[in-house]
Amino acid sequence: TIIQNYKTTPPLQFPYDVKVRNDGVVYISDIRCACIYQLTNDGEQIAVIQLEERPYLVRPFITLFPSATPGNPDILLTITYPSPQINHYTPNGTLIASYTIPTSALTDWDPYASTIDEKCHCLVVAESGGRLMFFDL
Repeated sequence: TIIQNYKTTPPLQFPYDVKVRNDGVVYISDIRCACIYQLTNDGEQIAVIQLEERPYLVRPFITLFPSATPGNPDILLTITYPSPQINHYTPNGTLIASYTIPTSALTDWDPYASTIDEKCHCLVVAESGGRLMFFDL
């Protein structure tokens, strides 16, 4: 069952990695950081992320997770630059940018859906065209 579907515009360039940890954090890494990514859900724009071209920003990571603010079910989206000494799938890293996506920008999409629920395990299928599909396990 497809429970979430994201598209990026332009498509993610190879090589890239997509990882969902057991705490529900989604990582999207792309070596081409000098472009704009537009996350959409069912054709509705969720956020536009512009990454500046920086020599050190080789493998940026985008994380999506529920806002920690009670009663404020926004999605907090952060871009971090992991240190070479840090495992790619750890939350450590230098914060590059942070975006809060209000629920009003979403269409029929619950920020606390099982895809990004803290204890959820799900499978991520990343297609070369930039589509990211989340399957409930």
